[in-house]
Amino acid sequence: MKLEKIWHLNNIGHEINESLRFGYPVSDREIYCKKLHKITEPLKRDCDNCPYFAGWMMGHGHVCVWDDIRDEASEVEPKMRLIQHEDARKEMRRVSKLIEKGILKKG
Repeated sequence: MKLEKIWHLNNIGHEINESLRFGYPVSDREIYCKKLHKITEPLKRDCDNCPYFAGWMMGHGHVCVWDDIRDEASEVEPKMRLIQHEDARKEMRRVSKLIEKGILKKG
């Protein structure tokens, strides 16, 4: 398996202002974070210095770019991985398996 730069588009549950205005729980804004290897709410102070950070998706999510295996079956494009909010834990499990196999590095 060849590693290459893949854009990870991490959707949050609701648009950020709606999520905050209507008091949705923090879990509504959580994504899988590769650097921390956990599910977390992306915060500007943490993301601004992250080598993987690539953008905020105009309030609908978070974009990260890091070495990963290509997803040939991607609905978006092979060099992009769209992670729906409800699939954040599934993404973490996918990455965990690749770390265990020595394909990806943790962090």
